[in-house]
Amino acid sequence: MLILLVERLYTDLVEPVQHALGKSEYCLRVTTELLGDFVSALYLKNLPHLQERQQKMKEVIKTNKGAAEEELRHQPELNPEEMEMWVSKLRSMSGELANPDPSQYLLHDINETTLSDNFIENSLILLTRHRSLMYQLYQSSTSSPAVLWNHFLRPFSRSGLSLYAPNKFLIPYGAMEAPFFFWDVPDYINYAGIGLMIAHELIHGFDETGIQYNGTQRKILEGYEHLVQVSECLAEQYRAPQSLQAVSGLLTNFSLGRLPLNEVLVGSGAVRLAWEAYELSRRQEDKGKRTPAAYTVPDPPQLPWLDLNPLQLYFLRIAQVHCTATSDIHMLPIMEKEHLPSSLWVKVVLQNEPRFTEAFNCSPPPHHQCPYILGSVPTPSTP
Repeated sequence: MLILLVERLYTDLVEPVQHALGKSEYCLRVTTELLGDFVSALYLKNLPHLQERQQKMKEVIKTNKGAAEEELRHQPELNPEEMEMWVSKLRSMSGELANPDPSQYLLHDINETTLSDNFIENSLILLTRHRSLMYQLYQSSTSSPAVLWNHFLRPFSRSGLSLYAPNKFLIPYGAMEAPFFFWDVPDYINYAGIGLMIAHELIHGFDETGIQYNGTQRKILEGYEHLVQVSECLAEQYRAPQSLQAVSGLLTNFSLGRLPLNEVLVGSGAVRLAWEAYELSRRQEDKGKRTPAAYTVPDPPQLPWLDLNPLQLYFLRIAQVHCTATSDIHMLPIMEKEHLPSSLWVKVVLQNEPRFTEAFNCSPPPHHQCPYILGSVPTPSTP
């Protein structure tokens, strides 16, 4: 029993934060893990511009869904019946935001928890509290807000999450911070951040797993053959022998299996969808302002001191968000996680995007570009 207790204490309190032992980050991480409901309430209570954040996220979710439907309706690989099934799934898909009311997250009054100066005793008290609240959620519906924002994700989380069976995706308020969102930049920069995150989670509903759910039950959607074609094309590209060099100079050669396929498939689709959503938002803004007959939508603002147009800056920002510098390469995560190393992800995804080739006047890739999962809307390029 003592060994089991020690194993549990280590797993919950030490292993997740090995890199921060002895530092203030350790206390922050453990508190966040064991008092998630209290931290959620505290976070929302002190988050500035909460209503504005919520409104902006709803706007970007709406434009992404609108752009996705336009693309599906231009999908030549789907017959009308198949297309309606995909569109129906898309329309029933919901992008969930956390309740902005802090009181909704206090599942148990923190003042009822009495702590002492003993680390082990406190650990056991907080672990008991954490697990008791977790087990209470098992009686609730998977789609209930309490489960979504206490079990699957927290409002202060930094990345989104897709839930296949209920046909939902979650976008936390913590994603509305740098590097995904800025208050004082042109919209195309934010669509390369929070817009891309939303597009990513939305397209998960149409990846090799998401396609097996029609929005209400487990059922493979018709038109699956097109998805197989896109998947096999992308898999052929990243399965080729790869080579990565760390900052330390270490050169690693490896080949990947099928595990990253969904993430590559979704990333490839999200890059185009987020830009289409941005262009749709501009068209909608133009329509709303076009009262005088002579009104024309202005060109998107340029960033100062950069000789790059908005489309180039959009792709540059995507690369910057995913860019990392590492002094070492760990083969175990590369082989056992679905996410590709950042540099490889950027390479595989962007080389398949015709707008990237157009934006930077690149030479054609050495292989053909893979098809696009949702279809293609023939919209003019933004200068």
